[in-house]
Amino acid sequence: MFGFLKEKQRNDLIGVLLLAFSILVFLSLKSYDSADIAFNISTPNSPAHNYIGISGAYIGFGLFLALGFAAYFVPLVSFISSINKFRQKPSQNVYVKILGIVLLLCGGASLFALVSMPSLKIFLLTSRFKAGGILGLFLAEQLKMYLQQTGAYIVTVTVFISGFLLCTEFSLSVFSSFFVRKFPKKDLVINRNITRKIRTSGLKQVQTENVSEKQHESKEAVASVQPDVFQLPPLTLLELPSESEMASDDAGMLDSNSEILEHTLHDFGIEAKVTQINQGPAITSYELQPAPGVKVHNIVALANDIALNLKAQSVRIVAPIPGKDVVGIEIPNKKRQPVYLREVLESKAFTDTKSTPALALG
Repeated sequence: MFGFLKEKQRNDLIGVLLLAFSILVFLSLKSYDSADIAFNISTPNSPAHNYIGISGAYIGFGLFLALGFAAYFVPLVSFISSINKFRQKPSQNVYVKILGIVLLLCGGASLFALVSMPSLKIFLLTSRFKAGGILGLFLAEQLKMYLQQTGAYIVTVTVFISGFLLCTEFSLSVFSSFFVRKFPKKDLVINRNITRKIRTSGLKQVQTENVSEKQHESKEAVASVQPDVFQLPPLTLLELPSESEMASDDAGMLDSNSEILEHTLHDFGIEAKVTQINQGPAITSYELQPAPGVKVHNIVALANDIALNLKAQSVRIVAPIPGKDVVGIEIPNKKRQPVYLREVLESKAFTDTKSTPALALG
C-alpha cells in the first residue's frame, strides 16, 4: 500500500489514518447510547446522540456486543500503532500483528467476563455479558469449565499480555534499567573508566589507567635528587577533570543497551549474548558472542537496524575481535568524557613506556 511514496511519507500517512480511525472508534464507544439503535427501543433517538451519528452508534453497538469493555482496546491499539509510524519504527510482520490483536481482544474480553461474575444466568441480562461481550462470555465459560477460576485467570492474563506485546511492539526491556539497579547481573563484566584509548605519536593506541599518588610522588623524588639537571615542571600545574565531566553512562543504561542489542538480533533470527562491556570516555564496546552456526556477516549487515533501535548516531562493528571468538559493537556514549593531558601523563602505560619519542595527547 502506498508503494509509490517514500518510506517516511508512507509511515506518516498511515500514522494519520490510524490516528483518525482510533479517534472515530473511541468517540463512538464513549458516546454510545443504546437508545440510538432502532431494534433496541421502539422510539429511537432522532437524531442519534452518538458523537459520530448513526454510524458511530452501530459501531459502538457491534463492538460492545462482541467484546464488551474490551472494545476500548481497538482504538488503543490503533493509537499506539500510529505513534510507532510517526516515530518511523520498523514495520512488524503483518501476521504477527494480526495474531497479537486477536490474542489481545480474546484475552481482554475473557478477563472482563471473569472479573464480572454475575449471580443471574440469563444469557443477555448478565453483567458478565455486558463486561466481556459474547466472545468474552463464551471463552470465560470454557476456561472455567476445564481450568477452574484460578487456571482461567492465569491463562487469560498470559494471553492478554502476550497479545499486547505482539500488537503494540512494546518491549519489557525498558524496565530492565530499574531491575539492574536493584539486582545487578553477576555474569556480565563491565569495565568502567578502566580502559581509555589514547594516541601515541599517531602510530599506535595504548590503554591507560589512572596511577596512584605514590607513583606520582616517586617520579618527583627521582627528579629532585639531581638539582643540577633540568627538572620537568610538576604535573600539579595541569588540571584534572571535574566530577561533572567524569560523569558517564550508568550501569543501568549499559545493561539496558545490552538487552536491546540482544533483542534486536533475536528479532532478525540471530541468537547472541553480550558477554562483556568495555566503557571508554567516548565509546562503549559490547562484546557479543554469537550462537554456533551464526554467520558474522549477518550481524555486520544489521548495523543500521542496531543503531536505530539503540537510538545511536552510528554503530561500528568489529567482526570478529582479533584473538577472541566474539564480535565487537562500538556505540558512542551519550555522556562523553574529555581526556585531560594530566591523566595521560600520570597513566601507567605512559610512565612505563620505553619509547623515547613517545608523545602524550590529551
